[in-house]
Amino acid sequence: MLSNDIVDYVAKNKELDKMLSSICGNKMYIDDLKQEFLLILLEEDGDRLKKIYDEGKIWNWCYVILNNQWNSKTSPFYKKYRKDKMFDYELDWIVDKDVDDYEIKVVERVEDILKGIHWYDAHIFRLYYFERICDETGELKKPLTLRGIEKLHTEKDMKIDHVSVFLSVKKTKKKIFDILKKEGLMK
Repeated sequence: MLSNDIVDYVAKNKELDKMLSSICGNKMYIDDLKQEFLLILLEEDGDRLKKIYDEGKIWNWCYVILNNQWNSKTSPFYKKYRKDKMFDYELDWIVDKDVDDYEIKVVERVEDILKGIHWYDAHIFRLYYFERICDETGELKKPLTLRGIEKLHTEKDMKIDHVSVFLSVKKTKKKIFDILKKEGLMK
């Protein structure tokens, strides 16, 4: 069996889903852990992967990799998804209920900054964050949380993983705030 066939076999096998559930148990992270694992699998040396498969140890190897990604504080998965304890993290904004010229200037500047950010991150930021600052009456909404994004996904049957959306919004917000701080538009 070729290494691409092995990757395909593992990715489509229900055994992988069982392992993911038993290791992390948290439905919120299962898709992200699977994606990180599949990246590792794709980057693995083909000859080594074939040897592991031929020896009948592919599922043992998968379990060890998944377990290390989930439990090790130095793993790429842990650093990317679990380090910030995202359940409590809120994406707050800077405007008050009374919009003044300064805030209009900041919002216009944010739109300019978004033009220079990768189209995906800019679109996700607009969709899940920027346009959700105020409701139809102009009143500020509560800050958008990871759980709020998860609820939106459930209501709208979205296909993008909610943790990935959260991380994209968080990264874009940081870029924007850094630029606004440099320009003196934020403290």
